[in-house]
Amino acid sequence: MQRPPVLAAVIAVGDVAPPVAHAAPTPIPAWFRYYQNCKAGRGGGPALWGEPGYRLGLDHGDDGTACEEFP
Repeated sequence: MQRPPVLAAVIAVGDVAPPVAHAAPTPIPAWFRYYQNCKAGRGGGPALWGEPGYRLGLDHGDDGTACEEFP
C-alpha cells in the first residue's frame, strides 16, 4: 500500500530537519525582587515602599517598610 503524498512529505521533512536550539531563559531584571517571606529576603535589609522587594504582604506595620525586623 502506498502512503498518501502529504504524509510522505511530512516524514521526509522530519527526517532531515536540524535540531531546534532552545533559547536560554530570560533573566530576571535587577530591579525586580520577590521574596516569599521576610526570611527569604534576609540579608537584603528592609525594603521601603517603591523599592525592589517591597510588597504589602511583607509590610506588617503598614508603615511603608517591609521586613523591618531584619535590618
